[in-house]
This record gives sequence, structure tokens and C-alpha cells, in this order.
Amino acid sequence: MTIIGNGLIANALESCVPEEILFAAGVSDSACPDEMAFDREIRLLTETLRYCELENRRLVYFSSAGRIYGELAHPRNEKTVCTPTTRYGVHKLECESRIQSSNCSYLIARLPNLVGPTKNRNQLVPQLVLQALSGQASILVRATRDLLGVDRMKNILLELLGNVGKRETVVVASGVSISAMEMIAEIQSILNCKVNVTPIDAGDQQEFEIDFLRQLAPKNSVFEPDYPVRLLQQFVPAIADSLRTEMSVEVR
Repeated sequence: MTIIGNGLIANALESCVPEEILFAAGVSDSACPDEMAFDREIRLLTETLRYCELENRRLVYFSSAGRIYGELAHPRNEKTVCTPTTRYGVHKLECESRIQSSNCSYLIARLPNLVGPTKNRNQLVPQLVLQALSGQASILVRATRDLLGVDRMKNILLELLGNVGKRETVVVASGVSISAMEMIAEIQSILNCKVNVTPIDAGDQQEFEIDFLRQLAPKNSVFEPDYPVRLLQQFVPAIADSLRTEMSVEVR
């Protein structure tokens, strides 16, 4: 396996052995305003597609199961029409389109919010943990998110690669949504800290149908209703420790 990238996804998959080319070097911040960053991903993706065509390798591309759809009031799946409302969402849809227009075999994995051992402040859970540690949090009260652990994502991906077709797009999510307010409450409980929460009457609901995923990866795609809470309990303490260390260094 060849992995392009060095972030949370790349680190989780570095011990995998399949022959695919894993593209995990894209823009990861959904609020990114940097056109140069988008251009860099497009150029690198174009070069990777050319290599995959020449070497007859399958490309695995990690896309967004959130921003690519836009704001919808109903659950999304692979057949849902994408109407992104952000620059990041438009960019990810463009990347998908380039892959689908190529002659490569591919798996496009549309991911929700990943949770793992990272202190990247651009990701949802570290950002909420950082706010909790500061004692002040601004929370979108109508927002819900699907959380997926990187370890489970890895297991699903390995199962998918053995069952999926040559050119396929799959929503790789848990199918269980948790509200932002529930997340900050659980983080407070885990860290045993008091947070002054400022509620903001805004936010979109992200819910995903994963019937197709369950057909292709039945062993690893069954999630219990409390999965998001257990995921936070697993990773928040280590994320908080990393952020505290980083904050301590900044103060010095």
C-alpha cells in the first residue's frame, strides 16, 4: 500500500498491506479559506490519478460526508444529490468528479467527523475539548454530527476493499448522530470541568443512511446507539492531555 499524506487517516492506516494508493493528503479543515491549499490538492490528485492509470492501481480517496452534501433536512446516502454550500464542499465534489471521470479503479470513501489520537484544532472533537479546557464554549444548538473512530474506519476500509466494486463511492459513517450540546456535556463530564456554554441558535443536522456500507462491510458496520458517547470516552482524555501540553508550551 502507498499512502499519500501524514495526518490522522494516514497514521491510522500506515500498517495496512493492500496494494491500493491511499490519498489522505487533502484539505482537512472544512473552514479553510486558502485557495492555494485547494489548488495543491487538485494538482497532487491529478498526478496521482495519472500514476494510477499508468500502473493500473486502485485509488482510495477520502472525501467529506458532511460538507459535500450541503445543508439537508433528511438523511444522506450515496444517491443523495450533492448541493454543497461551502468552498470546501464544492472543492471535495470537484475532486470526486475528477476521479469519476478518470480511467482509474477507485473507492471514494465519504467520511463524517473522524475521532482519534490527534490535537489538530481544526477537527471537531479537539476544538470542543480546547473550548472545554478554556472554560468557555460557543455551541450551535441545532447541530448534530456523525462521529467515527479512526480504528473502526480502518477496519471498515479493509473489509470494503475486499468486497467493493472497481469504481465505487461509499458513505463510511456510523449512522448514529449526536448533538453538539450532547458532545460538550459529555466532554465536561469526562474531563470533570465546568464550562460556560453560550448557545447559538444555528447549526445543521448531519444524518447518514449506511445501508450500502452494511451490505459491503457487514462485520464492522454495526454501531450501537451509544457509540458516539463511548468514542468520546475513549479519546477525549488523551486529546485533552495533548492539548494541555501544547498550551503549556505556548505559555512558556
